[in-house]
Amino acid sequence: MMFFNKGIEMAAEGIPGCVLQCFVLFSNPSLRSDWGAIVSILVSALTTGINATMIAYDVDTDEPHRVVQPKFYGYIKDGNRKRGQTFLLMTLISTLHSLSRSIGYGILCVQSKTLALRFFVVEVGAYLLYKIARRDFWWWGRVKGVLAVVLALSDRILVKTITDFTGE
Repeated sequence: MMFFNKGIEMAAEGIPGCVLQCFVLFSNPSLRSDWGAIVSILVSALTTGINATMIAYDVDTDEPHRVVQPKFYGYIKDGNRKRGQTFLLMTLISTLHSLSRSIGYGILCVQSKTLALRFFVVEVGAYLLYKIARRDFWWWGRVKGVLAVVLALSDRILVKTITDFTGE
């Protein structure tokens, strides 16, 4: 449940908030010298990076995951020092990736909000078509009817957004 909560928080609040802050910074020249606005963007990106890293870290260090799929899980080595280094580097990579995507969307929004929306819709739409073509669209939960479509669509869009903005 923690993964779902962190994922929803990142996709529905953290990532859009960072993009919005970048848009406001770029569209208001008077804010460009305001360190408070820049620090706020950095903190938003860092929060998204930490949340993504915590999810990946918790899943990778979970013993059942390592036992079931040892070739996939286990990139975080044993030992406190190595785990700390890996956590720090994963956080930095996710933060920088989130920051670069947020800045890119912020610049797109300054140019044209409809262009940014179209870019997002085309990007997610291509992903959904790919998932449908591979017969991998449906959510893993066993539900039927309209709820199955809503859950599958929500899950795929949230996961795509988080993955695109964090690299994890």
